[in-house]
Amino acid sequence: MNEMSRAPSIAAALAAAFLLVAVSTGALDAFAAPDPGDTAGPSVRPRPLVVGEDAPPLAAQRVAGPDPVTLDGLAGRVVILDFWATWCGPCRAVMPLLDAMYQARGSEGLSIVGVSPESDQDIRAHLAQHPVHYTVARDVGGTVRAYGVRGIPMLVVLDRAGKVREVMMGVDGPSFRRLDTLVTQLLAEPAP
Repeated sequence: MNEMSRAPSIAAALAAAFLLVAVSTGALDAFAAPDPGDTAGPSVRPRPLVVGEDAPPLAAQRVAGPDPVTLDGLAGRVVILDFWATWCGPCRAVMPLLDAMYQARGSEGLSIVGVSPESDQDIRAHLAQHPVHYTVARDVGGTVRAYGVRGIPMLVVLDRAGKVREVMMGVDGPSFRRLDTLVTQLLAEPAP
Protein backbone atom coordinates (compact mmCIF):
# COMPACT_ATOMS: atom_id res chain seq x y z
CA MET A 1 0.00 0.00 0.00
CA ASN A 2 1.50 3.36 -0.95
CA GLU A 3 1.66 6.50 1.22
CA MET A 4 -1.18 8.29 -0.62
CA SER A 5 -3.64 5.39 -0.24
CA ARG A 6 -2.84 4.95 3.50
CA ALA A 7 -3.47 8.60 4.36
CA PRO A 8 -7.29 8.53 3.91
CA SER A 9 -7.49 5.37 6.07
CA ILE A 10 -5.48 7.03 8.80
CA ALA A 11 -7.64 10.13 8.44
CA ALA A 12 -10.80 8.04 8.89
CA ALA A 13 -9.52 6.41 12.07
CA LEU A 14 -8.39 9.73 13.45
CA ALA A 15 -11.70 11.34 12.50
CA ALA A 16 -13.72 8.81 14.48
CA ALA A 17 -11.51 9.17 17.55
CA PHE A 18 -11.36 12.96 17.40
CA LEU A 19 -15.08 13.38 16.83
CA LEU A 20 -15.82 11.19 19.86
CA VAL A 21 -13.45 13.26 22.01
CA ALA A 22 -14.62 16.56 20.52
CA VAL A 23 -18.30 15.82 21.09
CA SER A 24 -17.77 14.53 24.64
CA THR A 25 -15.61 17.51 25.67
CA GLY A 26 -17.62 20.22 23.91
CA ALA A 27 -14.71 21.13 21.63
CA LEU A 28 -17.12 21.59 18.71
CA ASP A 29 -19.02 24.33 20.56
CA ALA A 30 -17.25 26.98 18.46
CA PHE A 31 -18.88 25.40 15.42
CA ALA A 32 -22.36 25.12 16.94
CA ALA A 33 -22.47 28.42 18.84
CA PRO A 34 -23.97 31.52 17.26
CA ASP A 35 -21.43 33.89 15.80
CA PRO A 36 -21.42 37.38 17.41
CA GLY A 37 -21.79 38.92 13.93
CA ASP A 38 -24.74 36.66 13.10
CA THR A 39 -27.83 38.87 12.83
CA ALA A 40 -30.22 35.91 12.68
CA GLY A 41 -30.02 35.57 16.46
CA PRO A 42 -29.48 32.52 18.64
CA SER A 43 -32.97 31.06 18.22
CA VAL A 44 -32.85 30.92 14.41
CA ARG A 45 -30.97 27.90 13.07
CA PRO A 46 -30.10 27.71 9.40
CA ARG A 47 -31.56 24.80 7.51
CA PRO A 48 -29.16 22.13 6.28
CA LEU A 49 -27.41 22.62 2.97
CA VAL A 50 -29.30 21.13 0.05
CA VAL A 51 -27.43 19.69 -2.92
CA GLY A 52 -28.40 21.64 -6.04
CA GLU A 53 -29.20 24.89 -4.24
CA ASP A 54 -27.14 28.08 -4.22
CA ALA A 55 -24.40 28.14 -1.60
CA PRO A 56 -24.83 30.56 1.32
CA PRO A 57 -22.59 33.64 1.21
CA LEU A 58 -19.08 33.46 2.61
CA ALA A 59 -18.12 35.99 5.26
CA ALA A 60 -14.47 35.27 5.85
CA GLN A 61 -11.13 37.02 6.03
CA ARG A 62 -8.28 35.52 4.04
CA VAL A 63 -5.33 34.55 6.23
CA ALA A 64 -3.19 32.95 3.52
CA GLY A 65 -3.41 31.77 -0.07
CA PRO A 66 -4.13 33.12 -3.53
CA ASP A 67 -7.90 32.87 -3.98
CA PRO A 68 -10.63 35.31 -2.93
CA VAL A 69 -12.96 34.35 -0.08
CA THR A 70 -16.26 35.52 -1.54
CA LEU A 71 -18.60 33.60 -3.82
CA ASP A 72 -18.48 36.45 -6.35
CA GLY A 73 -14.69 36.25 -6.38
CA LEU A 74 -14.81 32.47 -6.85
CA ALA A 75 -17.48 32.55 -9.57
CA GLY A 76 -16.73 30.24 -12.49
CA ARG A 77 -14.44 28.00 -10.40
CA VAL A 78 -15.09 24.64 -8.78
CA VAL A 79 -14.73 25.23 -5.04
CA ILE A 80 -14.09 22.94 -2.10
CA LEU A 81 -14.82 24.59 1.23
CA ASP A 82 -12.98 22.80 4.02
CA PHE A 83 -14.37 23.60 7.48
CA TRP A 84 -11.61 22.75 9.93
CA ALA A 85 -9.81 23.66 13.16
CA THR A 86 -6.17 23.64 14.23
CA TRP A 87 -6.85 21.24 17.11
CA CYS A 88 -8.61 18.68 14.88
CA GLY A 89 -6.34 15.75 13.99
CA PRO A 90 -8.53 14.49 11.13
CA CYS A 91 -8.61 18.02 9.70
CA ARG A 92 -4.82 18.15 9.78
CA ALA A 93 -4.65 14.70 8.13
CA VAL A 94 -6.90 15.83 5.25
CA MET A 95 -5.05 19.09 4.55
CA PRO A 96 -2.08 17.53 2.68
CA LEU A 97 -4.51 15.55 0.48
CA LEU A 98 -6.45 18.70 -0.34
CA ASP A 99 -3.19 20.56 -0.95
CA ALA A 100 -2.03 17.90 -3.42
CA MET A 101 -5.41 18.11 -5.19
CA TYR A 102 -5.18 21.89 -5.34
CA GLN A 103 -1.62 21.85 -6.70
CA ALA A 104 -2.62 19.32 -9.37
CA ARG A 105 -5.95 20.91 -10.37
CA GLY A 106 -5.81 24.60 -9.42
CA SER A 107 -4.78 25.64 -12.93
CA GLU A 108 -7.85 23.79 -14.27
CA GLY A 109 -10.22 25.93 -12.23
CA LEU A 110 -10.23 24.34 -8.74
CA SER A 111 -10.17 26.54 -5.65
CA ILE A 112 -9.96 25.24 -2.11
CA VAL A 113 -10.79 27.49 0.81
CA GLY A 114 -10.19 26.25 4.34
CA VAL A 115 -12.50 28.05 6.80
CA SER A 116 -11.90 28.06 10.55
CA PRO A 117 -13.66 30.02 13.32
CA GLU A 118 -10.38 30.31 15.22
CA SER A 119 -8.28 33.43 15.70
CA ASP A 120 -6.02 34.79 13.01
CA GLN A 121 -3.05 34.16 15.34
CA ASP A 122 -3.95 30.47 15.88
CA ILE A 123 -4.46 29.87 12.16
CA ARG A 124 -1.17 31.58 11.23
CA ALA A 125 0.73 29.58 13.87
CA HIS A 126 -0.74 26.36 12.48
CA LEU A 127 0.11 27.29 8.88
CA ALA A 128 3.69 28.11 9.88
CA GLN A 129 4.07 24.49 10.98
CA HIS A 130 1.82 22.91 8.31
CA PRO A 131 1.81 25.14 5.20
CA VAL A 132 -0.60 24.61 2.32
CA HIS A 133 -0.84 26.28 -1.09
CA TYR A 134 -4.60 26.77 -1.10
CA THR A 135 -6.46 29.63 0.57
CA VAL A 136 -7.14 29.56 4.29
CA ALA A 137 -9.58 31.98 5.88
CA ARG A 138 -11.06 32.92 9.22
CA ASP A 139 -14.83 33.02 9.61
CA VAL A 140 -15.79 36.59 10.48
CA GLY A 141 -19.51 36.70 9.75
CA GLY A 142 -21.34 33.48 10.54
CA THR A 143 -20.14 31.35 7.61
CA VAL A 144 -19.75 28.28 9.83
CA ARG A 145 -23.31 28.77 11.08
CA ALA A 146 -24.74 29.51 7.61
CA TYR A 147 -23.26 26.25 6.31
CA GLY A 148 -24.67 24.32 9.28
CA VAL A 149 -21.29 22.96 10.38
CA ARG A 150 -21.79 20.61 13.32
CA GLY A 151 -18.65 18.49 12.97
CA ILE A 152 -15.29 18.71 11.28
CA PRO A 153 -13.69 18.19 8.90
CA MET A 154 -16.66 19.05 6.71
CA LEU A 155 -16.16 19.54 2.98
CA VAL A 156 -18.67 21.38 0.79
CA VAL A 157 -18.19 21.17 -2.98
CA LEU A 158 -19.57 23.98 -5.15
CA ASP A 159 -19.83 23.85 -8.93
CA ARG A 160 -18.83 26.67 -11.26
CA ALA A 161 -22.28 28.25 -10.85
CA GLY A 162 -21.98 28.36 -7.04
CA LYS A 163 -24.41 25.48 -6.42
CA VAL A 164 -23.83 22.97 -3.64
CA ARG A 165 -22.93 19.65 -5.27
CA GLU A 166 -21.73 17.61 -2.28
CA VAL A 167 -21.43 17.80 1.50
CA MET A 168 -19.01 15.41 3.21
CA MET A 169 -18.68 15.00 6.95
CA GLY A 170 -15.28 13.51 7.69
CA VAL A 171 -13.10 12.08 4.95
CA ASP A 172 -11.93 8.51 4.45
CA GLY A 173 -10.47 6.67 1.45
CA PRO A 174 -13.76 6.01 -0.38
CA SER A 175 -15.10 9.52 0.22
CA PHE A 176 -11.83 11.11 -0.92
CA ARG A 177 -11.94 9.05 -4.11
CA ARG A 178 -15.58 10.15 -4.57
CA LEU A 179 -14.46 13.76 -4.04
CA ASP A 180 -11.72 13.39 -6.66
CA THR A 181 -14.19 11.89 -9.16
CA LEU A 182 -16.70 14.69 -8.53
CA VAL A 183 -14.03 17.40 -8.91
CA THR A 184 -12.93 15.85 -12.22
CA GLN A 185 -16.54 15.84 -13.45
CA LEU A 186 -17.21 19.43 -12.34
CA LEU A 187 -13.99 20.74 -13.87
CA ALA A 188 -15.06 19.22 -17.21
CA GLU A 189 -18.31 21.21 -17.15
CA PRO A 190 -18.27 24.58 -18.93
CA ALA A 191 -18.22 27.75 -16.89
CA PRO A 192 -21.61 29.51 -16.75
